[in-house]
Amino acid sequence: LDYALIISKADVIVRGPDGEIKKRLNGKEFAEQGDRLRKLEEAGKITLDYSEFSKLIDVIKTEYFEIFEKAYKKDSENVYIVTARPYSAYEAIDEFFKDQGFNVKIITLQDGTDRAKADVFLDFAADGDNDFYYLDDHKGYYDLIKKELDGKNVTIEFQHAGEGKGRKYNNIKIENKDSKDSKGTTPDKV
Repeated sequence: LDYALIISKADVIVRGPDGEIKKRLNGKEFAEQGDRLRKLEEAGKITLDYSEFSKLIDVIKTEYFEIFEKAYKKDSENVYIVTARPYSAYEAIDEFFKDQGFNVKIITLQDGTDRAKADVFLDFAADGDNDFYYLDDHKGYYDLIKKELDGKNVTIEFQHAGEGKGRKYNNIKIENKDSKDSKGTTPDKV
C-alpha cells in the first residue's frame, strides 16, 4: 500500500521504554526496518505506536495506482491490498478505496516483517491460488515470498515500486518449472 499505491503523511511512532518519541517512520521506512523493529519491541526496548499510522493523512496516489485500477477492472474479485499497517487502519483504507470506487479486499497485518507478508502468500498458495502479480516498495518482502514459494506450483510476477516518477523499477517474473502457464490470464491474486 504505502509507497506502492499511495503516499500518506501518517507515520509509525517509535517510543523508548520511557514513552518518549525516539523517531518517526514513514511506511517505506517501517517496511525496510520491520524485522529489526519487531525484535526490539519483543525485547522491550521500544514500543511501536500505530495511533497515527492507523489513518491515511494527505494521501497522494502513486503512478502505480493505475496498475491497480487496471487489475481491478480486469478481475475485482482477486485484487487484495496486503499492508503492514495496523488492524485499526482497516476502516481508513477501506473508506479511501471505496471513495475511489473500489470495493477491494484488505489484509492489515500490524506487522512490518518480511515473514508476515510471506505468510499471506503461503496461505493463498495453500488455498490453491497459483498465479500472483505483486507490487511493493520493499523488495525484502518479495525475496522471502519467492524463497518460501520456490518449488511450489506458482507463478509470481513482482514489480518493485520506486519512490516517484522517473525512478526505474525492476520487473521480476518467477515461474517455477512445474507452474501453470498463465498465457495472459488474470492472476489468481493481484
